[in-house]
Amino acid sequence: MPAASHRQMGARPRLDTLYYTYIIGYMTVSKARAVLAKCESELRSLLGQAASAGDYDAVLKLTSWARTVAGIAEPSALPASLPEKRAVQKKSMATNYPRFERHGDNLVKVGWSKREKAEYEHKAPLRAVVMVADAVRKKGVDGRIFQISALLPYTGPDGETTVPDYQVYLIVAWWRAIGLLEQHGRKGYSIPKPKDFATNVEHACNDLIDG
Repeated sequence: MPAASHRQMGARPRLDTLYYTYIIGYMTVSKARAVLAKCESELRSLLGQAASAGDYDAVLKLTSWARTVAGIAEPSALPASLPEKRAVQKKSMATNYPRFERHGDNLVKVGWSKREKAEYEHKAPLRAVVMVADAVRKKGVDGRIFQISALLPYTGPDGETTVPDYQVYLIVAWWRAIGLLEQHGRKGYSIPKPKDFATNVEHACNDLIDG
């Protein structure tokens, strides 16, 4: 009995050590995620300020940083499930056109040419997305209907930067596809949620799948 008792008592410190190590590790990770979440929130606040000031280069840089921080803060998924999920996602995307992806700092529309029987791509810089978003937000204030032609030819706030017409239509097509714009036949377009438009565009850019 004394020997058995001694063995049991000897096992407790090891279990306690494992338990406390686990708890401390869990608390440390939780605190780290909270720090990252605060960092992401502050980056988004700065992003909004940059967008309001028309500093589009800063908007792109801050958006990239916010995406990186958000990705770090996300809990890791089980590695075994990733290949299958990615394969299903790619298969689903391949059967639908048009689809919109992100290639580096570009928004890309991938379409299907019936004549060529092959995919084609149209691109617009994400900087152009931010610039056009500001113009659309002003045209669609209070949910009013506006014509895309009213934006063309598009010239940025500096009076020099321009966005080609086809890029404006590409951007509008993307927003319509994801529900950020609503089309009213030939009358034009409206913004379903005008007050949240800038934020929703920002989130949509962050959520684009890298092609």
